[in-house]
Amino acid sequence: MTTPIEERALAAEVASRPIGQVIDTPNPLSLLGRIKALVDAVLPARTAKAIVPSDATALDPIPRGIYVGTGGDVTVRPAGSAADVTYKNMSDCSYIGIRVSHVRATGTTAGNLIAEA
Repeated sequence: MTTPIEERALAAEVASRPIGQVIDTPNPLSLLGRIKALVDAVLPARTAKAIVPSDATALDPIPRGIYVGTGGDVTVRPAGSAADVTYKNMSDCSYIGIRVSHVRATGTTAGNLIAEA
C-alpha cells in the first residue's frame, strides 16, 4: 500500500514525462526465464558423462558437480574463476559440488570422474 506522499510523487513523475514516452516495464518472459533457471539450478542433474582430464579442453556443458569414482587429487578450474584449485586426497565415491569449466590432467590423480549436468 502506498502513502499519499508516494502517490503524489508518482503522479508528479508521470506528469513530467513527455507524451508518448515508453515506460520500462518488466518483461514477463525474462522473469519466467529467470525463474526457470533458478528451478533448474536446484533440480537433480539431467545428464552424466565420463570426464577425460585435459589441460586445454573445457567441459561442455558445465557440470553441476563431479563424481569421483577412484580417489586422489582433482585439479579443476571453477566456472567464473581465473585460477585452478586442487581438491587433495578425495576418497573413493566422493563428490565435488561445484561448477567447473575444466578438469586438468596436470595435478589430477583421481580416476573414474563423471560430470553431472
